[in-house]
Amino acid sequence: MGQTKHWFFILATLKKAVGMGRIFLALCLFAGTFGGQAVAGEFLDQATQHAIAIPFGAVLSQGIQSVHVCPCGSFMTGVHIRDNRFLCEDGITDSRGGRYTPSQIRVNVSPGTSRQRYQSHGMAACPPGTAMVGLHEGKNALLCAPLETTELFVDSHTVRQNMHACPHGSVMVGIHVGRNLLLCGRPR
Repeated sequence: MGQTKHWFFILATLKKAVGMGRIFLALCLFAGTFGGQAVAGEFLDQATQHAIAIPFGAVLSQGIQSVHVCPCGSFMTGVHIRDNRFLCEDGITDSRGGRYTPSQIRVNVSPGTSRQRYQSHGMAACPPGTAMVGLHEGKNALLCAPLETTELFVDSHTVRQNMHACPHGSVMVGIHVGRNLLLCGRPR
C-alpha cells in the first residue's frame, strides 16, 4: 500500500460500537442499499458517526476518534463546516459498478514529519481512485472510499441545500477549509 493509504477500522469490540453498527446495518437494509438496487438521491446528514483510529503518532496517542461520515455507502457532495452538516448522495458507482464497504475506507490525515499526505490542486485530497465519504475538520482528516473519478476541478461558489457543494453529477475529492474550496470529480 502507498504511504498515504491507511485502513481504518470500526471498533466492533466495544459494546457501544456494536449497538451503533447494528443500527447502521438496519438503516442500510431498510433503505435497500445492501443486496438491492439503490436509487440515487442526495440527502442531508448531520449525525452519522464512526469510531476510527487515525494512524499517525500524535493523533493516535489521543485515542479513538469519532468522525462524521456519509452513511450506507454514499459519497460527500457538499459540506457546511460550521454546522457539521454533509450533503451526501447514494447510488453513486463508477465503471466497476460496485459499492464500497466500510472496510474499504481509508484515512488521509495531516501527518507528523515522517509521512506525506496526499494533496491535489493545493488542498487535502483523497488519493487517486477514491473520493470523500467523511471528514473530521478538527483533526484535518479525510475519509476516502474507492471511486474512480475524472475531470477534477476546483469549486469555490456552487451552493446546494444551503451549503457549499460540488455541482450536480460530481462528488467531493478534496477540501481546503480555510479558503472555502472544494476539489470535485465526476464518477467515471
